[in-house]
Amino acid sequence: MKGFTLAVAALATAALSVPAVAPAAPKPAQQNKQAAKQADRASAKLTQAVTVAGILRHERALANIAERNGGTRASGTPGFDRSKDYVAGQLQNAGYTVNVQPFEFPFFQELAPSTFERTAPTPRTYTEEDFATMEFSGSGDVTGNVVPVDVVLPPGAEPSSNTSGCEAADFTGFPAGAVALVQRGTCTFGEKAANAEAAGASAVLIFNEGQPGRTEALSGTLGDPVGIPVLGTSFDVGNELAALAADGDVTVHVTTSTLSETRTTYNVIADAPTGRTDHTVVVGSHLDSVLAGPGINDDGSGSSQDLEIALKYAKAVKNPRNHVRFIFFGAEEQGLLGSAHYVASLSQDETDQIMAMLDFDMMASPNFARFVYDGDG
Repeated sequence: MKGFTLAVAALATAALSVPAVAPAAPKPAQQNKQAAKQADRASAKLTQAVTVAGILRHERALANIAERNGGTRASGTPGFDRSKDYVAGQLQNAGYTVNVQPFEFPFFQELAPSTFERTAPTPRTYTEEDFATMEFSGSGDVTGNVVPVDVVLPPGAEPSSNTSGCEAADFTGFPAGAVALVQRGTCTFGEKAANAEAAGASAVLIFNEGQPGRTEALSGTLGDPVGIPVLGTSFDVGNELAALAADGDVTVHVTTSTLSETRTTYNVIADAPTGRTDHTVVVGSHLDSVLAGPGINDDGSGSSQDLEIALKYAKAVKNPRNHVRFIFFGAEEQGLLGSAHYVASLSQDETDQIMAMLDFDMMASPNFARFVYDGDG
C-alpha cells in the first residue's frame, strides 16, 4: 500500500510541477504557494482514487491471461500479446492516444531439460545444482572428450583475472569434435562460445571462475544464438574435469533441446490528452514475464499499478502543466530490449522533451526500495 501511494504522489507532483526552463524568472511567492497547494490537492485526489482493489483487478486479468496461454506472459508468446491487447484496450477506452510499437527481438526457449554426464573415466551424472543451459545455446546430443582451453587453476585472486576462450588463438590445435572446457572471466560468455564453435567444438562447458561468490553453477546468456550446446557449470565441476583431463581422456555426454529465433513483440505507449508535450513525464513498467511463469509480481504488479493510475489520472488531475506518457515495455526480461528500442526510436528533439522518467517494478513486493538512476552515467 505504501509503495504505490508514494508512486501516485510522485506522478501527481511531476505532472503539476512548474516545467524546468532556463532562464526562468523567479515566481512570486504567492504563485508558488498556490501551485504547491494545487499539486497537493491533485496528489491527494489521485492517491484516493487509485486503490489496491483497482490494481488487483488488472493483476487478476493478467493472471487469467497467463492461465489461458500456457502459464506465461513472456514476450513472443500469445500470453504477452493478450496482455498487450488488454492494456491497450483499457487505455484507448479511457481516452489516451495509444501507439502499439512493434519490434523484433531474439527469442529463446528451452524445450526440454538438458542432461550432462561424465561417461569416462568414472561415470557421474550431474544435477541441476551442477549446471544450467546457457540462454541461446544450440540443440544437440553430443559425446566427446573434454579439452580445457587456457583455464587458470587455482583461480587468480581477483574476478575476471583470466582470458580463457576469449581469443581465437586460445583454440590453436583444438581437436575438432571435442567438448571445450572454458572458464568464466574477462570476455562475454557469447565470445567464448563463438570462438569454441569456430574452432570445431561439438559443445562448450563454461565453468565458474572460483573466487568467493563465483563458485555456483553458472547461468547466463550468450547474447546471440550459437549452433552447439553450451552449458554453464559450477567451479567444482569445471575444476574436477580439468584435473581429470590433465591425467588422460575425459568423456562427457551432453544433450540440449532449445529454440532460438527472431520474433516480434511490442511496447504499448499511451499519451494523455493534456499537458505540455515539450515537458513530458514518462511513467514506465515492463509488461512481460519470464517464460517460466505468469510474472504477476514481476512485473504484473507494476503494470497493473500504472494502468490503474492512468485510468484514474484524467479524472483526478485537471489542467496539468506537464504531459504524461505511460509506457508498458516488452522484452525487458530478455535484457531491457523494449525500453532500449523505445529510446532508440526517439529523435533528439523528442528525447529533449522528456523531463522525468518514473519506473515501477514489482510493486507487490513487501521489501520495496526507491532508487534514483544516474542518467548521464
